[in-house]
Amino acid sequence: MPTKLGHIADGVIVVTCLFVFGSTVYRAQRSTVVVDAAKAEFIENWRDLVPHGIPYGSDSAQVTIIEFGDLECSACRRFSTRIKDLEKKYGKDLALVFVHYPLSQHRFAIPAARALECAAQQGETRKLFDLIYEKQDSIGLKEWESYATEAGVPNPVAVTLCIKSSHTFRRIETGLSLGPKVAVRGTPTFVVNGWRLAPNDKFSESVDLIMNGKQPYDDFKRRAY
Repeated sequence: MPTKLGHIADGVIVVTCLFVFGSTVYRAQRSTVVVDAAKAEFIENWRDLVPHGIPYGSDSAQVTIIEFGDLECSACRRFSTRIKDLEKKYGKDLALVFVHYPLSQHRFAIPAARALECAAQQGETRKLFDLIYEKQDSIGLKEWESYATEAGVPNPVAVTLCIKSSHTFRRIETGLSLGPKVAVRGTPTFVVNGWRLAPNDKFSESVDLIMNGKQPYDDFKRRAY
């Protein structure tokens, strides 16, 4: 549901793959980002989401970003650079957990998710994860074996065979079932130490606040998924 356009930070509306997230209004005199209360939530049992995603970073990280994402989603690709910047900034204090949420309108979203899971069987996913976003425009043109080779996966041929197999991956199925429970209305959607964040221009600022032990929102509701 669109919000009033009286004051949009930096004049930017980030369009996600499903819908346009509402813009946020920032009040300089306060330490929190003010958003529509309907979108501000703290998910109390957020740690239960972690085992259902692909982890990148330390288990003991101070802040964990859980991303519900689609590897064919252009907004996810754009936001991946923001995540990398935060990872460089905070190092071991920040961890990323990627939860599969491939959208039905994206033809190659599920094959891409399967490619990542197939690479995980060989203990290598991060380079492939980054490469798929980096070369997202080549999905459907570039062979998965070529992606795997470039990402340094030990056995690229096995990745291709795995993608084409009838094997089901629990993390993909679970991610799709968890999305509605977490109120994922578009990709990417983030849960950061329990705070459900939309991908807007105040995302990095919200993560900074959470890292410093502050609330990113003034008005919010608590719930379990």
